[in-house]
Amino acid sequence: MDVLPVLTTSHFDHTFFPFFESIQFEFKRTFHYQQFPKYLETMCSFLNSRGGYLIFGIDDTRELVGVTIESCKIDEVLLRIDSIILNRRILGRRVDTNEIITIT
Repeated sequence: MDVLPVLTTSHFDHTFFPFFESIQFEFKRTFHYQQFPKYLETMCSFLNSRGGYLIFGIDDTRELVGVTIESCKIDEVLLRIDSIILNRRILGRRVDTNEIITIT
């Protein structure tokens, strides 16, 4: 699959999700706040490739099982993700001079 599909609510209207896990889809049955660094790893791998979806509430058989997250925790998670995106700095190294550069 070369192009990342656009997901709509209709993709979640059935018992099973219409796509399989792949390099563009990662399913998690539940959300555990302690696993947040691992989720960030998955998001980074998507950013370093063609993109992808990390979807909670789907098990490995593609069954939509839903997920419950404490509202205070989800707010904290969303704020952390926003902060990472808004304040990111991409570090690189110039090949010709070996100088470290920062792109904002």
